[in-house]
Amino acid sequence: YTFLLTETAEEGKGYKDSQVNDAEGNVEFELTFKEPGIYNYTIQEQIPDGDDPLMEYDTQNEELRQVVDGLGRENVVLAKCTDEKAVRWGVGYGMDTFQGPYIDALEAAVIRSGCPDGKNCKVVECLKRKRVLSGLLRRECSQPECLDKVLG
Repeated sequence: YTFLLTETAEEGKGYKDSQVNDAEGNVEFELTFKEPGIYNYTIQEQIPDGDDPLMEYDTQNEELRQVVDGLGRENVVLAKCTDEKAVRWGVGYGMDTFQGPYIDALEAAVIRSGCPDGKNCKVVECLKRKRVLSGLLRRECSQPECLDKVLG
């Protein structure tokens, strides 16, 4: 996998470097600092554009299927789902409960599509309001009944 190191401070010079992890999964970046100060960087795994022909999602792992069956599908949550492919993979193993940014985006889309003021809300606002039971954040919603109608 390829990882990108990016300088994030506004006063920075926009330094970027990419490295590939080793066989143990470690990735190393070499930095040289010539002046004292605070330096901020982010490291992100680079997602290849489109489907990677070398990346296979195994849906024939019988051991995993037995674990899901043994625990009971109602007790298994596939977390950190970032796309439809992850959800389809989980469904292939009998999972039916998912969490992650892809699921958050779907939930927000459903909330906003059924809400008369949905186009005026940001995705993050809708999700935060949906997830609290009461309080100021919930009261800020102009259509709180729409928050409760979603997905049963």
